[in-house]
Amino acid sequence: MFESFPLYTDALLFMTSLGALLYCMKLQARLKGLQRLDKGVAKSIQELSKATAQSMQASDEIREQIKTAIEELDERHGLLKSRRQEVEDLLDTVDGQIGLQVKKCHEARQLTERALTPLVYKAEVEIQALTRALEVSSRLAGIQSSLHVDDDIARAAAEVAKTPDGEPNINPFLRAVGE
Repeated sequence: MFESFPLYTDALLFMTSLGALLYCMKLQARLKGLQRLDKGVAKSIQELSKATAQSMQASDEIREQIKTAIEELDERHGLLKSRRQEVEDLLDTVDGQIGLQVKKCHEARQLTERALTPLVYKAEVEIQALTRALEVSSRLAGIQSSLHVDDDIARAAAEVAKTPDGEPNINPFLRAVGE
């Protein structure tokens, strides 16, 4: 039995080596496929790395552009705030000057009315005195026809000098300016 033992061992060794050969061939095929796949995966990884680097560079450029745009906007905002304050200050100044000028115009109107009122009264008195003098002179001269014309002039002058209420008639120009 020991004589057939080497034969069995040789057969078993042959079969084992044949199985190992088949296994090695299968491993070699898989290793070649992995190498091919490794080259494809390596190429894909390399392209992905390049694309990632490019996207990071683009992202950095965009970030820099955004930063620059924000700085410009901040500068413009500051400039607009200062200009707005200047405009508000100018408007306040203009409002103050308009109020002052309105007050001065009102005071000038009042002063003008005060100054002209005595002149109007004096003119009324002189017109009345002249009218009476004219009446007296016309009576003395005995000219009745001219007296009627002169009476009309005197009445018109008296109506101009006074309002229907009997108060002095202020110059219509001054009244319009005052209102």
